[in-house]
Amino acid sequence: MKGEGAFVLYREVKPPSPRKRRRLTLSDDSGDAVSDALFDALRDVRLRLARARGVPPYVICHDTTLRDLARKRPATVAELHGIYGVGEKKARDFGELFLDVIRKFPR
Repeated sequence: MKGEGAFVLYREVKPPSPRKRRRLTLSDDSGDAVSDALFDALRDVRLRLARARGVPPYVICHDTTLRDLARKRPATVAELHGIYGVGEKKARDFGELFLDVIRKFPR
């Protein structure tokens, strides 16, 4: 340590995780104007809910969930359980609000 020798510092490199994270995406193959307009209407409902609760819109639900709602157009709260990102609590808390928009929206 008095400068009489050389030394090398090594930094341990963490090996990459064997599992690769994959993002689940639901593609909207339809791309029709009706589902785009319905998606926008559902986004408006989500924004109102988020503002009323003082949270960001993604806390209410993600865009992927709204796209799945627009594509599948569930008619009952029970059918909401087949929608990506909708569990028991979200179906109970927000289900009827989203279903009202879907029911009133023309096919």
